[in-house]
Amino acid sequence: FFSPSLVSNLLSFVPAATMTDLKLPDPTEWNHVVSNKFPENWAVYDVKGKRKKKLVLNATGPGGLADAIKKLEDDKIQFFGFRVTGLDKKGGVTSVRSKFCKVCWIGPQVGSMGKASVTVIMGRAMDFFDRCHLGFQVVGDIDELSEERIEKKLRSSGGAHQVERYDFTNAEAPGANSTPSSERRSSPKASKAKPAPEPEPEPE
Repeated sequence: FFSPSLVSNLLSFVPAATMTDLKLPDPTEWNHVVSNKFPENWAVYDVKGKRKKKLVLNATGPGGLADAIKKLEDDKIQFFGFRVTGLDKKGGVTSVRSKFCKVCWIGPQVGSMGKASVTVIMGRAMDFFDRCHLGFQVVGDIDELSEERIEKKLRSSGGAHQVERYDFTNAEAPGANSTPSSERRSSPKASKAKPAPEPEPEPE
């Protein structure tokens, strides 16, 4: 989306300290997305800070990819992850397979210096979204995030076995009908509740 020479020139003006600095957020919200015990199935994070960059939670919730896209902004660099539910129905039995995707979004109004900064934080930011089956970058073109295009990417990386269909709303995903984590925290019993167990990644 911009030339290697431009990246090199821009990076020469980036202080060395910023080349590796990226403060990561609390992973709780992302862990809820990949867990089978919570209804949240997406989380969007903003990149903030000029010299010292940090990843800050913007929003999380149920509703799938469509709801996550609503949180993307034209003038921001954002990273987000989401669940997609693969479904196979055979002989009256439905097999559910969860897939997780992570995306770096660079809004169309982000300038050259902003784009250059992505290069130096990309690896650390994307590594934050562990247990993902697919990761990619989108620069300004929201159409790249259509369900059709993402399904094509998932099927290309899915190997020999292909699910019958993908549900981007995750209506039949594990934990879809559970109480949202925000409501659990606000309940009178929340202070006495035991910490949530570690999320359980879906098998391939």
